[in-house]
Amino acid sequence: MAALDPGTYYIKISSPDGATANYNISWNCWSQAQNLSLKNQPGRWNEDRFEAETERLVTALGYSGSAPGVNIHDSADVDYYKITLMETGSSRNYAQINYDQSWGTLSLTLYDAAGNVIDISDSRSGSEKISMAGLAEGTYYAVVEAAEATNNNAYTFKWNRSPGQQIVQENTLAGFSNTLANLAITENAPWQSWSFSLYAEATVENYISVSCADPLAIRLRDAAGRIVFSANSLEKINLGGLQSGNYSLEIGPGDLIAGDASAYTLEYDLGVHIRGNKARGAEYSSLFAIGDNEYACISGYGNVTLADFQKGTWAGERLRSYDDAVYYDAEKCVQDRKDDNQCWAAVASNMLAYSGWGESGITSATGDYAEDIIYDAYNAAFPNVGGMVEDALRWFFGPNYRSYSNSPTASKAGNYLHMEGSPYITMNYMNSISAMDQLASALQAGMAVGLSISGSVRHAVTVWGYTFNAAKEKGTAGYYTGLFITDSDNAKNVADSRNAPDCLQLISISWNAAHNGYYTSYAGSNRLDRFYTLDQAANQQTADLTDAAYAQLPDDMLQEGRLDGLLAQAMEPTPAMFQAGAELAHDGRETRNTGMLCA
Repeated sequence: MAALDPGTYYIKISSPDGATANYNISWNCWSQAQNLSLKNQPGRWNEDRFEAETERLVTALGYSGSAPGVNIHDSADVDYYKITLMETGSSRNYAQINYDQSWGTLSLTLYDAAGNVIDISDSRSGSEKISMAGLAEGTYYAVVEAAEATNNNAYTFKWNRSPGQQIVQENTLAGFSNTLANLAITENAPWQSWSFSLYAEATVENYISVSCADPLAIRLRDAAGRIVFSANSLEKINLGGLQSGNYSLEIGPGDLIAGDASAYTLEYDLGVHIRGNKARGAEYSSLFAIGDNEYACISGYGNVTLADFQKGTWAGERLRSYDDAVYYDAEKCVQDRKDDNQCWAAVASNMLAYSGWGESGITSATGDYAEDIIYDAYNAAFPNVGGMVEDALRWFFGPNYRSYSNSPTASKAGNYLHMEGSPYITMNYMNSISAMDQLASALQAGMAVGLSISGSVRHAVTVWGYTFNAAKEKGTAGYYTGLFITDSDNAKNVADSRNAPDCLQLISISWNAAHNGYYTSYAGSNRLDRFYTLDQAANQQTADLTDAAYAQLPDDMLQEGRLDGLLAQAMEPTPAMFQAGAELAHDGRETRNTGMLCA
């Protein structure tokens, strides 16, 4: 490292050919100057960060801390520190300096805001300390200077001005990942606590990052209040290896606060969930043509083509595909269990398995039968009556799940995830053309989607994709032509539901302007009533289109550029869509006392 300028450097160790090997690393960054005595090192007595010979340039201090390596560099040097008490001083509040008196003696003086001397410590013993007990709330100045005119010396400044009852601002980290900017530690909110939960063991990809210009105190506590990580300045906490449970991140003033606030940005990825086995390895949505100007988009699963389907056999069913290794399709099994009215529970089971929440609550819910294992829990807890998908999801998440007056009562508690409600569940009415835009956006965002259908008999199905007419404009009637679903009724009456084949079906839908809703001829003439979304658990990227998907489209469509813009709108969810969905969900909850139950 000869001739390198002073500064920070990084060493990167890698394997260009991908080989693995153990290695040792050694270094020597010890400068020749450091072999000299501290007092004789060049630059030892340069001006430091506390150089402020007047109160106007003084450095404001945080609640407590220790600042080593500062100095009085000549006989005219004076270091000022501003200390503000938020309440009457107590025995815990003080200002102090420690130094080596053999190099020269220093003194410490405390002034009030008017410049009056409060106290002087000049023991010349190597440690000077002034208590602030009994001092009135207000601003004070601690001044360090040479006790004798010829003295130069380095020292450590320590202080504590923290109040007896520190104000803590409680917050919650929402969702699995986010970036929260424009946050600040202030005098009125000196400590901020961010609570969050891990629902499975964290991986090395999960982290919390605090970016700030000023040093901040960072503490990560577990549910028992034990500190599992602490730092005075921080870029990132890697959460890998932390077990599932509740945690809190505490952020407070560090050694210094320049002014009244210390701004910071908080970024996190708490995603500790994984999809069920069937969905793993899928990196993009499948997009393929099924007819003139009509295209199919199936989210969350890769490499599905028209060749995987055969012609449908039920009324309103256009296409059908069997693949036990891909689709989640919990089936009713009326010969074994009387569950013919529990379609809502089967849909919730599919959504939980796909999103990863199911495995977090029931560790055995993995592999090809993940949804069936979750469905068993519903069968054991609920009577054979109609219900609502949203209630079924909330029963799994936490203790309070009944959103509708006529919802069935469970004989056994769910509460597998110990969450009081969940921001990951939404309900949206299908009473506008744009409702299908919201449903399509949810699919492309990797969410699990359930759908209730009203008619002579209410029913619920799980949605995996949709079809659209590229010749139509998005947002107009006729753009959406169908939905890919799994249905708990399509292979029931087997002795064991695990033996029922999983089946993906394409059903036709159309917009009915006279009745302001989407309708389907599937299993009779029925209206699409409302859809439910369950946010994907962690570390699952939103599905993207690939060159392989585009390669399946007609050249003339790509050359004209008609489909590119169309797909860009159809495939990419926007915040406005989700906000609209949230508003619809809120409106819907106002009328839940009349909720109709699905069978």
